[in-house]
Amino acid sequence: MSRGSARSRREASYRLYRKKLGGNEPASRIPGSPDTAFPEHWSPNGGGVLLYNHPVEAGDAIDALLPHDDAEPETILQRSARLDEAQVSPDGRWLAYISDESGAFEVYVEPFRRVGERVRVSPGGGGQPRWRGDGKELFYVSPFGRLMAVEVRAEETRLEVGLPVALFGGVPATPNTDHFAVTADGQRFLVSVPAGGSRGPRIHAVLNWRSLLD
Repeated sequence: MSRGSARSRREASYRLYRKKLGGNEPASRIPGSPDTAFPEHWSPNGGGVLLYNHPVEAGDAIDALLPHDDAEPETILQRSARLDEAQVSPDGRWLAYISDESGAFEVYVEPFRRVGERVRVSPGGGGQPRWRGDGKELFYVSPFGRLMAVEVRAEETRLEVGLPVALFGGVPATPNTDHFAVTADGQRFLVSVPAGGSRGPRIHAVLNWRSLLD
């Protein structure tokens, strides 16, 4: 049966729980998960892994939980920096995430639970990485709110990435907050924008303002 996962703030902590969908069983805490954890990725149909990030001493870590009732979380990445937005590629071989180890959040890709080379995808800052359904393209948001697309080509132990191409602007640029979703074919996007159609504060210019004082 399918399961859902969520973060719940109980007893002043953000803990991870899971619950069978469509049943009356109460939610149960995920064994071995820390008191403060932030879920990032849940594979479709419950057939993959749950990824979440959590703080550790002098940095962050990303853990993976395999879809077995008795599975224990496995730390797959740990840095003396902030880590967020972990996303597994559709074929389960690659991990995209963001890290601020360079001084600003950047998008990186490396082999998932395998040894191999890490590649930086964003040349000038980025966040919110998302895979296309076939794993041949990666989307992210630039610091200027542009939705970027990068072609990727998988080799055995590394990923070849192309130059980022801007698709459109107006996406909230908070790197570690989800503001867009993309369909599996990479052709349609759902973007969150402020209510009322406004994309932020407006600047009004008043011409010939001295005449208004007469």
